[in-house]
Parts: sequence; C-alpha cells; structure tokens
Amino acid sequence: MIVQTNIGLESHGIGTSIVNQLTTNAIGEKNRIIASDCRLSSGGDWSPELVLIQKIEISDLPAFIRAFESLCLLLGEDCIAVKGITLGFLIFSPNYSGERFSFNSDFFITL
Repeated sequence: MIVQTNIGLESHGIGTSIVNQLTTNAIGEKNRIIASDCRLSSGGDWSPELVLIQKIEISDLPAFIRAFESLCLLLGEDCIAVKGITLGFLIFSPNYSGERFSFNSDFFITL
C-alpha cells in the first residue's frame, strides 16, 4: 500500500531533511519513503504553513502507525494526516487529549 503524509513544519522548526531522516528511522525496514516534497498549505482556521509531503510504501501497517505516533510526540504535533488512494485518516499523538477531528481531504496536500 502506498500513502502520502502531511507533516506541518512551522510548530517545531525542524527542517525537511531531518524530518525525512526521523521518519525513515521510525518507520523501520519494511516501510520506505519513496518521494517527498514541501508545499505551502492554504490554511484553514489556521495560518498557511510549510508542509512536508511524504509518499511512503507500507508493508507493515502497525509499525507505520506506531512510528507516526512517535513522530507526533517527537515533533510536538497533535496529529499527522495520512491519505491512501481512497481513505484518509489522522494519526494522533498518544498524549493528545483535545478534540479529535475527522480527516478532511480539503486540507490535504498531495505530491
């Protein structure tokens, strides 16, 4: 399965190459980043921000989800958006206790 992710870069100030390396380390050997790029979001009820878009081939979904929960913690993100061909979802930080919004494809940026 191939998915794309959107990771906001404004809140933590960590550059794209470091976030890509952190992702590579976190997702393990069975999952791999096959492409990435940065684009400016148009915002929503928040200001536009630079977003890292990663295209990832997933062979081990549980490891992928655990990795992105860890990335949320490490980067201080409430959640990270993930979209496959037909389904989108949010992976939340294990520490997040606020309102859990549903995935909204209107705000998702693709490669």
